[in-house]
Amino acid sequence: MPSNFSMKQRILLTGVTGKIMKHKPTILAIAGPSCGGKTRLAKEISQYFKHLEPGLLRLDSYYRVFNHLSIEERSKINFDEPAAVDWELLTQHLKILKQGGSVFQPVYDYTTHTRTQKQDPLNPGSLLIVEGLFSLHPRLAKYSDHKIFVQLEMAKCLDRRIKRDVHERKRSEQSIRHQFTSQVKPMFHLHIAETIDQADLVISGEASLPESLKKMKDLLDK
Repeated sequence: MPSNFSMKQRILLTGVTGKIMKHKPTILAIAGPSCGGKTRLAKEISQYFKHLEPGLLRLDSYYRVFNHLSIEERSKINFDEPAAVDWELLTQHLKILKQGGSVFQPVYDYTTHTRTQKQDPLNPGSLLIVEGLFSLHPRLAKYSDHKIFVQLEMAKCLDRRIKRDVHERKRSEQSIRHQFTSQVKPMFHLHIAETIDQADLVISGEASLPESLKKMKDLLDK
């Protein structure tokens, strides 16, 4: 970045708030298949460990900017492959957060398939949860202190995805099934399934929340 940029310009370009915390957070990564239960578990962990003032970094917020494409072209993008992720911004933010800093997290609009103008401040306390398909990808796993893989059969992931996307993203069941078959499922087997080997803990996407949270507490207490 040019040295003659003002501090305000640097903040706008990097998404860094500039606030430095006193303590570096413990980083907990949660990966697994689409609609396997990652987001639900991350939210429950945030509530259960709220005394740690957890922050949630959502990998879904870090897809690349596709404003230059038409909505029709954006709808054809494969968001289940690593190439769709803005790795530069994601790793930059993760490095800052790991050192106890804070950032402005992008906000992604899933109906228009691109990043919005809004940004959410992310200023974690003693715990940072990193949640998303590629949380245990080699580019990210090295930053995490604890790693979890949420496991669920593909057929059940599809059922959950249909229910979610029909109601929340206003998509047809036919289009959801086509995307799952042509992109989601093959990309899971190609890029995500193998990252289970990085996990310290494997949790079933159908496990009861008390059971999962107990395992989480045992992991964090180590």
